[in-house]
Amino acid sequence: MDSALRNTEQPAWFARFAEIRADSYMLLAQLLTQPPGERLIKILRDLRWDEDIPANLSQTLHALRAAACDGTEEELTKEFARLFENMGCGTLQPCGSWYREKNMQSRSLAVLRRDLMRLGIVKKDNFHDTEDHAGALCEVMAILAGDACVHSGLQANFLHAHLLSWMPAFFRDLQTKTAYPFYRAVGLFGLGLLETENEYLRAAISGEVQTAGGTIGEDLAAGRFFP
Repeated sequence: MDSALRNTEQPAWFARFAEIRADSYMLLAQLLTQPPGERLIKILRDLRWDEDIPANLSQTLHALRAAACDGTEEELTKEFARLFENMGCGTLQPCGSWYREKNMQSRSLAVLRRDLMRLGIVKKDNFHDTEDHAGALCEVMAILAGDACVHSGLQANFLHAHLLSWMPAFFRDLQTKTAYPFYRAVGLFGLGLLETENEYLRAAISGEVQTAGGTIGEDLAAGRFFP
């Protein structure tokens, strides 16, 4: 009775966020692993969500949807390559091992691979980026968020060990390294999602909310990193 009473007394955003967690992570994964083609831009322009989610996350989604109307597909493809595909020259390296240790084959990557093995998650053979790529980690979180059998404590441990340890700095850098509103909006969205997720999982661990899956947009593609 006490547990059920706590669930009903939680703010409305807990349930609303639970419905879009997995899709939010998968959307962010796609934005970090490929330039936004015509199909992805259409998904962004058609984004919809319940306004009961936290104001900061809702604002980032509004910004992302608006930014999808700014810039041509060709311009955004070139900016994606400049930011994420060219090493050096002031562009970003979206990998945890680089951000944490300035080494592409670091101890943190070895720990991540161990944790992925324990979860039964294996990288696709035809994808050549490392498992600590920001897009790959978002995809892992989408998998965990969409699996009712994965308890909240495990999700929170993974989030803190492998995302919150470096990705907020990465998303802040993304906003300063680009002149394009689109990628500034991607950085804002990433920060907003991680902040909301951290608060959500803290509550979920205490048994105050239930994890769930839902949708934020139509026809999001399957993962690029993991089967």
